[in-house]
Parts: sequence; C-alpha cells; structure tokens
Amino acid sequence: MKRSVGIAVSYLNTVVNMAVSLILTSFLLKKLGDTEYGLYQTIASFVNYLVLFEFGIGTVMTRNIAVSRSKNDTDKLHSTFSTMFAITIFFSIMIAAVSIAFYAYIDRIYAKTMTVDQISYAKQLFILLTVYLLAVFYTQCFDGFILGMEQYSFSKMRAIIISLLKLTATLILVCLRQRAVVVVLIDLCLSLMALAFTAGYCMKAFKLRFRLKQFDRAILAASIPLCFALFVQSIINQANSNVDKFVIGVSMSVEDVALYSVTQFFFSFFATIMTIPVSMYLPEMARVMANNPSGEELTQKLIKPGRMEAMIGGVLLGGIFAVGKPFIAMFFGGPKVEAWKYALVVLIPMYVNMTDAVIISVLDVLNKRLARSLALLGTAILNVILTVLLIGKYGILGAVIGTAVSLLLGNILIMSIYYHKKLGVKIPRLFLESYKGILLPCVVAAAIGYAVAIRISPAWLAFLCGGVLYVGIALVWIVCLGLNKDEKSLLRSIWLRIRNRSRI
Repeated sequence: MKRSVGIAVSYLNTVVNMAVSLILTSFLLKKLGDTEYGLYQTIASFVNYLVLFEFGIGTVMTRNIAVSRSKNDTDKLHSTFSTMFAITIFFSIMIAAVSIAFYAYIDRIYAKTMTVDQISYAKQLFILLTVYLLAVFYTQCFDGFILGMEQYSFSKMRAIIISLLKLTATLILVCLRQRAVVVVLIDLCLSLMALAFTAGYCMKAFKLRFRLKQFDRAILAASIPLCFALFVQSIINQANSNVDKFVIGVSMSVEDVALYSVTQFFFSFFATIMTIPVSMYLPEMARVMANNPSGEELTQKLIKPGRMEAMIGGVLLGGIFAVGKPFIAMFFGGPKVEAWKYALVVLIPMYVNMTDAVIISVLDVLNKRLARSLALLGTAILNVILTVLLIGKYGILGAVIGTAVSLLLGNILIMSIYYHKKLGVKIPRLFLESYKGILLPCVVAAAIGYAVAIRISPAWLAFLCGGVLYVGIALVWIVCLGLNKDEKSLLRSIWLRIRNRSRI
C-alpha cells in the first residue's frame, strides 16, 4: 500500500509540474520577452550538459540501501551512506571543475550570437545555475537513501510543495523585476531549502551522519559499474532527445523543429509517466533477488508491475490516439496537428518497451545495468545513422522512424533476448499476462473515441466528447472484465478507504 500511495503521489507531482511548467512558460515569455527568455534558456540548456556527470548517484544509493536491507544488514546502512556521500562530494568537485572550464569559454562560444553585455549577464546566470545544479545533486543523494528505506512519498510531496512555491514566487517577483536572474535566484533558493529540509529529515528520522572513517572500499567497488552504466545511459538519453531536433534544424527549417517539438512533448510526457513505477519497485526487487528466484518465479513477480505499466501506458496511449489531434489543435495550434501521427510512430514501440521496464530494477540489484547501457548505446548510434539517412527522403517522419526502429531492435528485441538468457525471464508469458484484459479495451475504446472526435468541431468539443467516451468505455471494460481478482480486491480496498475517510 505504501508503494501504491507513493506512485499516486508521483503522478500527482508529474501533473503539478506539467501545469506549473505550462503556466510559467507562457508567463515568462510575455514578461521577459524573447531576448531575455531566450538567453535564459540558452544558458540553462548549456548547464544541463553537466547532468552527465551526476553518474546516477541517487539510483545507486537506492540500490545499495535496498540490497543492504534485503540482507537484513542494518549495520551497513550508515557506511553505505557515508561511502555514497563521499562519492557525491567527489563528483560535485568534478562538476565544479568542468563548470570552471565551461565558464572560461563562454566568451568564445557565444561571441557571434551575444553582445558583450549579454555574455557578462550569461556568466552570472551560469554561476547561479551551476550552484543550483549542485544543490539538486546533493538532494538526489539523500532522496536515494530515503527511497531505499521505502519512504515512497516524501520526496514527491516535497517536490509538489517546491513547485507551488516556485509558481507563486515567480508570478510575484518577476512582475516586480522582469529579469531572468530573478527566475534563477528563485530556483536556487528553493533548491537550497529542499536540500536543507531533506538533509534535516534524514538526520532526524534515520540518525544519518557523514563520517569519512565509515568509507567502505568494497561498496565503492560495487558501485562503480552501476555509476558508469548510468553515465552511459545519460549520454544515450541526451543523444536520443537532441539528435533528431539537431538534424531537423540543420536539414530542414526552424518551423519543422517547432513541429517536431510537439512530438517530443508527447514522447517526454509518456516516458515520464511510464518511468515512475520503475524506481518504486527497486526495494521489492532487492528482496526478491535475495532469495535467488528461478526464471519462472522472477517472471511471476514481474507480472504485477508489468500489468500496472500496461494499464497506465495503454490508457494514456489510447487517449493520445483518440483525442490527440484536438488536444494539439487546442494547445499548440491547428498547423501542429500533423505531430500527432509522428508521436504515435514512436510511442507504440515505447509502450511495448516500458511494459517490462521494472526488469531494470532487477539489473540494478544484480549490478548488471552496464550490459543494458552498452547495448542501448549501439542502438542510439543506429538512431543517429537512420535519422540522417531517412530525414532527407521522409522529413520528420524519417526522424521518428529512426527512433522507432532503434527502440524495436535495441530496447525490445535485443534486451528481451538478454533478459531471457541471463535472467531466465519468460518474456512471452510476461507480455501476454501483462496485456491480458487491458490492451483490447484500450484499442477498441480508442478507435471509438477517435471516430467520434474527428466528426466534431470545434477542437475543445471534439476533445471533450471523444475523451469522455474513450475514458468511459476503456475504464468500465477494464474494471469489470479486465482486472484479475487481486487487482479488483486492491481497487475495492482503496475505494473503501476513500469512502471511509470522506465520512470522517
């Protein structure tokens, strides 16, 4: 139940972040203007490359804490924290060193696109954003420990509060002084507050203290492969998220980049929603793998989270199919509706890929993430090659085809073979059980919702009618006929809890 609440809070956090992001983007564009806001975004995107040097420290911390707890080795919790915090200090020094090097070259990098005053201003923003990134980095270290202790809701609730404070502070202070530095200072102050609050919580609730004498070389040696694997994964994510946009910008036009950005919005949102349950299952997977399960036993344990992913992703993907067109017309404008079909090309294989994504937690527990990262690095290179080859003939469609083919070959085919050979997971059974009673309702309801939506105008009415019809059919069908006994029992218990609380 604690994990279910944590997942629900995570989705609430995602919704709040999306709403805050939409409001602030519109607000800042109007208040700051294209030049000021563009300068801010340019430096922010530049600083974001420093994220590569975080080496997934939060995930590694969660993995190490979860493994220690699964072995009932409570004495090792504090040495694990001290070791990982020491690694965090080392990586933060590395980030600071790279930042100094970047800072020294800002003049040369932007000499042709910025004035002398803008470069001076950009340097100020760069320093503040780097400190902000470091504060977030240390917070992730504490968050990793908290999640490893199976405190699923703390970090997400804090994130929701920070998002709402950011929205309020930005709307007030930017009206008083319309400068990007105000936005950066707000982010920096809130990140320092979050770090102080999270560190204080860990010290009080878990009696955590950093002691260098507790540094354990064995923990360091066990952590390095996963850190490197997550570093490679960061490179892959950067390549997959930026290469298509870069090639489109070079080969086509800025208007095409804007159109592709709508496709990327759907892809990023879908990936975020589907990724949330994965980290929540890491502590449980640590307990499962501590018992050395057979392939059949592991497959059985993976079916429950697989069905959750199939349900969440299936409902979301079906909704995008049913009313994606009117949604785009409402929020991005009619000319961007073509992005709908591009999004579907890449989201369908993404859905299949994420159905068994909880296996990633198993790889983390076994310290075998590096094999996956290296395999996907090859498919990321394939994505780049296919995009360059296909974009000249098929335009944006060629770019998304390249991404879709890479997902199918690398994330689905190659990794499924790996999971079967190395972990003994029965992949066909896992997929069949995950989609049973879920996929068909989503497909049928999406087709009906789409058929209704395309016959209605204006866009908002099409979105409302098609969306309500789709959600009604899909959810009623899944709840009545698709859920198994355990899932219906869980749903019934949640409903009873909500009803009982509403009576109090």
